[in-house]
Amino acid sequence: MVYREAFGNKLAGSLSALYPEGGKTTYFLGYQMNNLFDFFMLFVAMGGVAALLLFLLTRKLQKICNDACLKKSTFVKGDV
Repeated sequence: MVYREAFGNKLAGSLSALYPEGGKTTYFLGYQMNNLFDFFMLFVAMGGVAALLLFLLTRKLQKICNDACLKKSTFVKGDV
């Protein structure tokens, strides 16, 4: 649990260092940020990529979850 929080704090610090202040231009994976709009659009794009990735993995994740539920279930039709 502590490692996830530490990773989140490290990621937040790294992304906040990209904040373009005082006319300074920053770059993230080749994406140039000159103002707050560009900085905001970076997070919009990151959210879009995450949504697309989850959409592409949906069927695989559903199959994994269904298989796990079927293996875990010990209910037999005649039991009440």
